[in-house]
Amino acid sequence: MPEDKLKERPELLRELKSDLLRMNVELAFMPPDREVPRTVQIVELAFLDGLTSNEMLNLVALVKNAAYLALTRIYG
Repeated sequence: MPEDKLKERPELLRELKSDLLRMNVELAFMPPDREVPRTVQIVELAFLDGLTSNEMLNLVALVKNAAYLALTRIYG
């Protein structure tokens, strides 16, 4: 279970936060007051006014890659 892994290795959560911040995505761990979160939210805000299709695809790829990083870090 990922909860056990995160309890045994709390530095894993700090490393994940650091890596996601380096990717320049917004993130939130829910609930915020728990030692081991149940949910990781990864967000990239996009303003559609003047946004090209290519820029939108880049944003989608960024969030997808950040989610993949989080999943592989937590689940192995």
